[in-house]
Amino acid sequence: MRKIISCNRKKRFDLLKNFKVKPVLMYVMIGSVVFIGLSYLTFVNKVATDGYQVKELSERIEDLRYENKKLELETSEIKSLQKVSDRSQDLQLVRIDKMDYVTSTTSTVAYK
Repeated sequence: MRKIISCNRKKRFDLLKNFKVKPVLMYVMIGSVVFIGLSYLTFVNKVATDGYQVKELSERIEDLRYENKKLELETSEIKSLQKVSDRSQDLQLVRIDKMDYVTSTTSTVAYK
């Protein structure tokens, strides 16, 4: 039994000894492995960079939404009737009693 196993191992090693790779093919294979490795590293780097940019832009969007809500609140506060009334008193504006409107006899207002 041992003789058969040792013969099989010998044959296997003999086959590997006889298998010769041409130098050109070996260089092509090594070059392919290096190219695939560099391509993978480039791809991973690009994905990581894009992920970081997406995160930054998402944070920027959230900041702008918060600022927009803050400005809308400030705008509504400025436009409120109480604020306008207080501001008119600060500027010493006077309320008018009677308003005169200008009426036109013709329907044309301006000529070109």
